[in-house]
Amino acid sequence: MTIGPRTQGSIQVGDDWDPIDPGVLADQRAAYEEMRQRCPVAHSEFMGWSLFRWDDVDHVLADPEAFSSVSRHPAIPNGMDPPEHTRYRTALEPLFAVETIERVERRCDAIAAELVTGLVRTGHGELLQDFAEPAALRGLCAFLGWPESQWEALGGWTHGNQQVALSRDRSAARALAILLTEHVTRNLDEHRLHQPPRDVTDELLATTVDGGTLSDEQLVASLRNWIAGAGTVAAGISLIVLHLAEHSELQGRLRREPALIPDAVEEILRADDPLIANRRTATR
Repeated sequence: MTIGPRTQGSIQVGDDWDPIDPGVLADQRAAYEEMRQRCPVAHSEFMGWSLFRWDDVDHVLADPEAFSSVSRHPAIPNGMDPPEHTRYRTALEPLFAVETIERVERRCDAIAAELVTGLVRTGHGELLQDFAEPAALRGLCAFLGWPESQWEALGGWTHGNQQVALSRDRSAARALAILLTEHVTRNLDEHRLHQPPRDVTDELLATTVDGGTLSDEQLVASLRNWIAGAGTVAAGISLIVLHLAEHSELQGRLRREPALIPDAVEEILRADDPLIANRRTATR
């Protein structure tokens, strides 16, 4: 959990740790356990204040008035606080209906099989570049009803976004935001021509909150969230494969008992989450 002030004060606080130090990145779980024991409320120039203890994190999550989710750049719904968050999340939930997910799941299975076949045929490959990212981004395109060929453009944006997060280059961030807005807007304009509606983007265009449809800015803010989330999916796939590569006995058991795979996926990602921090802003 990372917390930053709304405004910069005059007090200069020394750093307690460096979250992007190579030693921390090499084994984050061990590094965070060390911080829980040594300095459970820690400051770094890169992340602001970070909380490592369960009780502290739970306290922050339970008090959105003091610790706000509202982000610098619009994000729907995760960059909102209650009650606004609740209204928007409730409006968007029908887009993830079981029948929609099951339909997209079949396409995702086909995409994964195609990518694995390619890796087997060539005899080698880089997991993130050749499987995880195209699987996640092509699956997202299938979900949205966008041409799957767009996955590379979306992948370029997610890579750029990750680099900007590390470099904190605001001019590059603005350029990336403009690029993504233009790309999303073109897809929205094309989908406005669909009669009758036939995919999730069409349904998003028709979604209403407080009696009105979403503005273009709100539509982009929602879709930016989903596109960024595809990067999280790709990271999750990579973490699962890494875990299985390091635990051959588990590989063998899952091959013998495939019914255990869903629980194994949940447990691996619980222990090694691709998202290591959730930002909140202190309001006082």
